[in-house]
Amino acid sequence: MLVSGNCRKSKCTIFYFLFKFFNSLNLSRRIKNAKTEDEKTNYEEIHYLMRQRANGTVQFIGELYKVDMLNVGIMLKCINRLLHFATEESIECVCKLLTTVGKKLEKDPNLKNYYAKMDKNDKPFPQCMNILQHFSTKQSKVILTSRIRFEIQNVIDLRRDG
Repeated sequence: MLVSGNCRKSKCTIFYFLFKFFNSLNLSRRIKNAKTEDEKTNYEEIHYLMRQRANGTVQFIGELYKVDMLNVGIMLKCINRLLHFATEESIECVCKLLTTVGKKLEKDPNLKNYYAKMDKNDKPFPQCMNILQHFSTKQSKVILTSRIRFEIQNVIDLRRDG
């Protein structure tokens, strides 16, 4: 289904999974507005399962890229879309994705070709890394847990160490 030979179809399928995840972010609001403790616990369990599923989906997308079933343009679009949302969940997914594909993505020979024809709204890979690093600082408007800040730092360390 994801690799149908039609790149446009696989791109849409990937974004479908990503946007389906971000629609689940309404659960965060439901957790805050829960009236009973049972309702809150139920929403927290669902939210946890959806985060796990999103992380698995993102890792799967990364593995498809590693075996050359997805191209560099799709990967950068995924990273840009995830960074655009700037929520704890999306940043966690970016970290998972970059941990999976970062080394190959940075050395991809098609990366420079993609920069020449990319959308004006998309950011090049080094700029995405700078945005991610900014999120890990206390000056960022996005409030992140220490676990996510450590994940960001891990991605930065992996990139620095090669």
